[in-house]
Amino acid sequence: MSFTVNSSVGQTFDFAVSEISATEDGETVHALEIASDVQSGPSSGDGGTGMAMAIGGEATAVGEDTLAVAEVEAILAGDADMQIAFGSASFVAAGEGDGGAYAGAFSYAELTGDADRGVTLNTSVTEYVQEPEGAAWYASAQSVLFALDIDGMPGSTDAAGAVEDPPDGSGPAPLEELPPAAGYDCGCGGDGDAAFTIDGNLAWFDVSAAAVAEDSLVTVDVAALAVEDQLSSAIVNVVLGID
Repeated sequence: MSFTVNSSVGQTFDFAVSEISATEDGETVHALEIASDVQSGPSSGDGGTGMAMAIGGEATAVGEDTLAVAEVEAILAGDADMQIAFGSASFVAAGEGDGGAYAGAFSYAELTGDADRGVTLNTSVTEYVQEPEGAAWYASAQSVLFALDIDGMPGSTDAAGAVEDPPDGSGPAPLEELPPAAGYDCGCGGDGDAAFTIDGNLAWFDVSAAAVAEDSLVTVDVAALAVEDQLSSAIVNVVLGID
């Protein structure tokens, strides 16, 4: 058995855990990898009132029984005095079959423009069990973004992109901790009691996107594919902009 933990702290916080175990006869291999990173702080643009967000990802599963799920929710809203952005992208893939079964998931969330306060959280989980008669894979990825820009707010970014110091030296309290992440159960480990049973090949997506402003833009690209006894794939890319 091998077990590795890596972490680093700077402008971002990164955390990764990986574990690989095998039975005594060497015929069964179980692997688990968890990764997370948090980015927090102001962002600088051109000093205007515009803001744009790109969010999305991909889930792909290969095998006789496969599932690919894509869920994206995003909103941009604002006027000349305040802009707010929120986005959540969640992708899940699961595959079962012979030795060629596989599942992978990827997500992202990016912001362009001025923001006084912004937080981006990315998490991913990959787990598989490989046995002589077949394999089972599970993968999930989630990205969550929140940003706020208020004109004249102490500590806000000005037109030059610098951070203005409040006149009295005070300011908003620093972000000390994030709310606990919602729990999940992939059903691919532990005592073998699966949270769900895959039968067939399914690709599913759910997208909600809105931009509220005098000038706004929303574009959504979706691709979903299911091939019997072979694979499932779901891809979503969303771009929003306000000015």
